[in-house]
Amino acid sequence: MDTVLAYYLGIDPQPLSDAEWAKKLAQLKDIRQREAQGEAALRSAE
Repeated sequence: MDTVLAYYLGIDPQPLSDAEWAKKLAQLKDIRQREAQGEAALRSAE
């Protein structure tokens, strides 16, 4: 998961505390869900 956080958020997750790491993972999950919703909306509008 560190690689995923680094790739999508452009951060180095190594120095993060466990709480910070969990927060960043939740942020990434929210971003990915919003992207999926936007893509679904675009497909249905075609």
